[in-house]
Amino acid sequence: MTRRAELPVVAATMWLLASGCGDHFAQPAYHEALPGDYEIMAFAERQDMAIWRHDLPDGATGRIPPTVCCVGWDNRFIIAAQHPRDPWDAARPPPDKTVTNWYIIRMADDRVFGPFTESEYAAKRGELRVPDSISFTRVFDDLD
Repeated sequence: MTRRAELPVVAATMWLLASGCGDHFAQPAYHEALPGDYEIMAFAERQDMAIWRHDLPDGATGRIPPTVCCVGWDNRFIIAAQHPRDPWDAARPPPDKTVTNWYIIRMADDRVFGPFTESEYAAKRGELRVPDSISFTRVFDDLD
C-alpha cells in the first residue's frame, strides 16, 4: 500500500477513535474550520496536526498528513508546510523538523499537490496561479 493510499485508512482510524472512545478523545488537541469543508485538526496531541476534508456521510478524509506546521488559504486554495512524522510508529516520535514538505490543495476538485521541496512548491504555485495574497496565516510555532 502506498503512503497516499494509507492516508484514508489513518483518517478513518483516527476518526473512529475520536468519535467512539470516550472522553479522552472527545476534544481534539486543536481544531479550526477552513473553507470548503476542510479543517485543521490534531486529535490526541498537537504533533498530530493534519488537514482533513470533512465529507459526510463518510466521515473525514486526510488530505495532508502530520505534522502540519503552517497553513494559509483563500476560497480556492489551501497551502501548507509540513514536517513528516510516521503515524504508524508506536513510539510516537516527534516530527522531523530537518525536513519540510510543501503542499497545495485546489478545493474545486479536492486535488492535493505535493509533497514538494520549497523550490518545487514555488514552481507549482505559479503553475496553478495560486494568488500571491495567500500566505501562511496560521503558523504553529511549537510545531515549526
